[in-house]
Amino acid sequence: MNIDQYRRQIRSLNLASTSNNNINIQNNNFINNSKDITNVENQEDTINIYNNYISIGTHNVRGFNVISKQRVFFDEYKDLNLDIIGLTETKLANKLSKFTQQNNKIYKSWWTGIEDQNKTGGVGIAIKFGLHKHVTRIITKLGRLISMDLMFKGKITIRIINIYVNSNEQEIQTREQLLKELSSLIIEANTKRFHLIVMGDFNADAEKLDNDVKLSKKHKYKIINILRDFGLFDTQKLTNEEITFTWKKNNKTIRRIDYIWINEYLLNNLVITNVNHDHTFDSDHFLVTMILETDNLFGNRNLAREKRKHMKRDIFVYDNMTEEKWKKFRSKLDDLLSKDRHFHSTFYQYPKDQTWTNNIWNKLETILKDAMIAEIPQRTICKSDRTKRPKLKSDTFKAYKWSLRLIRIIKKSNLNSIAIDKKHKFIDRFKNIIHKYNWNEFNSFDFSAKLFNTDGKLLIDELVKLSKKLKLKLDVEDRIFVTQQIEANVQNRLEHFESQKKFMLDSILEREYRKISINKLLVKDDNNEE
Repeated sequence: MNIDQYRRQIRSLNLASTSNNNINIQNNNFINNSKDITNVENQEDTINIYNNYISIGTHNVRGFNVISKQRVFFDEYKDLNLDIIGLTETKLANKLSKFTQQNNKIYKSWWTGIEDQNKTGGVGIAIKFGLHKHVTRIITKLGRLISMDLMFKGKITIRIINIYVNSNEQEIQTREQLLKELSSLIIEANTKRFHLIVMGDFNADAEKLDNDVKLSKKHKYKIINILRDFGLFDTQKLTNEEITFTWKKNNKTIRRIDYIWINEYLLNNLVITNVNHDHTFDSDHFLVTMILETDNLFGNRNLAREKRKHMKRDIFVYDNMTEEKWKKFRSKLDDLLSKDRHFHSTFYQYPKDQTWTNNIWNKLETILKDAMIAEIPQRTICKSDRTKRPKLKSDTFKAYKWSLRLIRIIKKSNLNSIAIDKKHKFIDRFKNIIHKYNWNEFNSFDFSAKLFNTDGKLLIDELVKLSKKLKLKLDVEDRIFVTQQIEANVQNRLEHFESQKKFMLDSILEREYRKISINKLLVKDDNNEE
């Protein structure tokens, strides 16, 4: 891909104007991909997996034995458009858990509990009908862990692990056994290249651990270290500047002990993770939700279709390269460079603007590919349409999307549907924007008064004016963002040309980077024992 193509790909996002990016980064109105159904036979209509986003949540329900409580919670999950929800601390006995929510017409669920009803525990996981047909495997361990594997087109498998870690320090042995089961599932997922999600109530505060190194010796924090050692990412920390607590005992005791972690395969799909501080739920824990883009998860062509349609592409086989072949490649590269008389003189041309950079890269790319085709073995494989693109996420972008959303809601006369705390959040973002750009024509006090007025029509003209100004600023930010991406990628490729030629070639060919993790090495002694 040359720089012109790269820039067109970035610009094709149309971050400032396309309707596909009119994203509400809050949970309850972010996606509308569910339909109410009245007949269980119409389950497949409940969710369309080809929607742009999927919402996944985890929630400590603090007991789930009462049927009325189950109904209230699942009605709320449906209203929040959660596609997959993991529940912890259900306190359901193992025998009773098998019959929980069997008649729910929106969600298909699986449960596990502890045999001893006197002990706390129990977990479950629920998924909307329509998605449930992709579930291939359910694993339960120790009444505190449940794992779900979903398989989609293109050989993509997502493993979702929902876990409730023991909080009692007297249960160290049970906790250690639970963590071993968790590690085993993660190792299997990494070996099989699954897209991995680990969520639940860990009963360990990561911020408290980071602030006090001595706490790393405490067994309750071991799960945080395990996830970090496996290279997983804390999604709330990745997508939020300020960390929000998920458990509140009283006004003085608040902690973040509920999490959603993902592996590197899902990083490009991650949009945001939020904590829902709605007091509708009868629990001292708050619902944690994560939004993922599904373009690269559900929208892939399967390999069978690619073969039928003869969708092929050639790849370079580096494993067949020897030192002698690499020498021939370098010789061929030098030969092609020396034949291009104008290539070296181009570096002395001015001005060195984007057009100059494009020309340099086009020539360099042509020379590199000609040398590779001539000297590096190739083979043909099925073509994949998976795209990778960087995303622009800024305060300007978020304010612009919120202004568009407010305009749509006001036109529908549905301003009351926005919670007060979300209105306050938008007002804070609005104040930051007008201060950042010194827009004196906007009055934050008047804007706030109109927003909280039940008649939003007074505000719509000002929102339209604001969105137009934000769009202009966003276009500038987008151009800067593209330029920075180009400069960074060119610099990386130049560095790789000197030190890591394989990485440079992988980058040019857009090869997917994969690795094998060796987690255990077995050595036999003289007695042939491991």
